[in-house]
Amino acid sequence: MTPNDLESLLEIARARHDAAQAKLQPVIDEERRLRKLLGDLAKDEEVGQLTLEHDMAIRSVRGDEAWLRWVGRNRRLLNMQLASVLARKEAVFREAQATFGRVDILQTLVRDARLKSVRNSQKRAMAQILELHLLRS
Repeated sequence: MTPNDLESLLEIARARHDAAQAKLQPVIDEERRLRKLLGDLAKDEEVGQLTLEHDMAIRSVRGDEAWLRWVGRNRRLLNMQLASVLARKEAVFREAQATFGRVDILQTLVRDARLKSVRNSQKRAMAQILELHLLRS
């Protein structure tokens, strides 16, 4: 395979790697958003607990139980969504890793092919110089 062929393959591999990286970013953004929502929910739960401890009117109509059920339901929902996003992230991340490996290998092959081409050119030039030198002698 010529260095030009390898460089063409490298360009394709880089494009695939860039596409895989582009797929990863929205998944990471979604993970951040869900983690933030879980953090906000935990803060709201703390504030709610403090409020419920001192508000007998809410407790008398079982508002505290409704609040705790709402928090629990939302936490479960957010955790399920997060688990789904993390599974998607794992799959997309593996794809990105594989494309990076291909790019890395092709870069090495292109570098080696260029070096081989330069060495072959040097050998041919040296052979021509020796041939000219022998013809003059």
